[in-house]
Amino acid sequence: GAAMGVVAGVFSVGTLTIAAQMLPFGPTVAGYSRYELAPDREISIKLMGVTQLKAATVSGELRNATLEEGRTGLLLPVDDWALGLAEHVSAGSLAGDRSIDSVHPDWLTELAANRMALQPGARIVARNTGSHQDIAVAGLYVIGGTVGQQWAQPAAVRTEKLPATLATTASQSLLVVRMKVDVQATGESDIFRFSPGGVRVVVDGKEIFAIGTLSDGTALLRSRADDPLFVEVKGGDAFANMVFLVDNGEVLEKNAGGGLKVRAGALLAVKRRALVDLSGMEVASGRPPADQVMIKGEQQRAAASPSQAVPMPGQAPGGGSGVLSNIVIAVGNRLPSAINVGTPDASVSGGRLKGGTFSLTDRRFSRLQLDGVESVEMMRSGEYTVDELYAPANHTVVMVSAIAPPEASADKWAWADTLGQFALGTDDGRTIAPNGAVAVVRAGASRRMVVAYNADGAAPGISRVEGGIPTDVSLLFVAPAQSRVTRLMYRGQAIQTAQLLVP
Repeated sequence: GAAMGVVAGVFSVGTLTIAAQMLPFGPTVAGYSRYELAPDREISIKLMGVTQLKAATVSGELRNATLEEGRTGLLLPVDDWALGLAEHVSAGSLAGDRSIDSVHPDWLTELAANRMALQPGARIVARNTGSHQDIAVAGLYVIGGTVGQQWAQPAAVRTEKLPATLATTASQSLLVVRMKVDVQATGESDIFRFSPGGVRVVVDGKEIFAIGTLSDGTALLRSRADDPLFVEVKGGDAFANMVFLVDNGEVLEKNAGGGLKVRAGALLAVKRRALVDLSGMEVASGRPPADQVMIKGEQQRAAASPSQAVPMPGQAPGGGSGVLSNIVIAVGNRLPSAINVGTPDASVSGGRLKGGTFSLTDRRFSRLQLDGVESVEMMRSGEYTVDELYAPANHTVVMVSAIAPPEASADKWAWADTLGQFALGTDDGRTIAPNGAVAVVRAGASRRMVVAYNADGAAPGISRVEGGIPTDVSLLFVAPAQSRVTRLMYRGQAIQTAQLLVP
């Protein structure tokens, strides 16, 4: 009787411990963490539309880069014991359609990963039921060979070096799951807050966590399991292109037509209870459309080591105010705000907007001139919005994001007057002239947007907004695929270095 009392006590405490780990406590529960956590650290970052550095604390971060490292446990692992018993009977005397480990191969790790990046206002659980689907799958894609990659988080947050490319072996592929998010899955402000640790592919009792997103359909933005990601869901469904590094035979197999499909029994699991059966789903070769994944502040920039300001015309480098500062070079083709073009057509030539003109190719802007006469809220209102820039075949849009100089005496529009004097330099000695620029402009109480873009030629002129102050600026370049960008140049002088392989 005494022995069985001890056993009952152990499993009762184990059950309570598991229940505690299912609550929204963050990475630690009563001082216990499933994984080793790094010490808190202070960083300085710069947010979109803000000219001053913001101090922030990174806390609750994994000490190691992956969930395969740094795992800990209770001194007396009663939670593992209780779960082990449940897994055993779920495949035996209490068996149902599926055993526990066919959906939750390591339930305690899953719970810990789901709590790590929990943000204020976030729902800890997504759910799919017969009548409602928080998460659906809009398509599967496979990418082999080499793909360009970079950290999704700013350099101040993610300081470790990342190779410029990710090369898969002959037996591996990057599986892209285009995840559709319903508005009912969101929390505060209609934002779906999640992390790669909360998104898994499960097959044959093994779980594969997402390694990042393919946000614009071309650039692999890497994230650690505990990096926070956001999808704003307003006015309809939104999408996240989640990327998994998979062994081909483990997840994929040939279909009758010689293409690829997902093996039977595989499923996508998001935030514990949103399960999507992937069995037999066809996998397309190529890249998905752009998604709506954001990092904090959507265009957050690191400022721990700000780039030197570009000199004003007539000034020596480093001499006084500059025309741009805090420069970040990255692949990207999305405008800061969508624009209602008033038509559902995929191709338009010479369309007109209030304060501008546009042309569309494949439902993306191939030409756009916008003079900032209307607020961004008014521009994006309506049914037929577009927020992507077009690039010709075998080319990709590269954005050089920056801010106008914060000094009160600086000419905050000088970059627009000298746009043609910027260029990207490549490792083989070539230079790439700008195809345009876009800037968010503060004019009184409203936010406006000025754009000049030509996918097929030199940058058109960009207009100043009378009385407006540009806060965030992006120079737009159409770069050949597989070129390696090594620097941004101004008047023939390198002002910012980079190691960007254009996908």
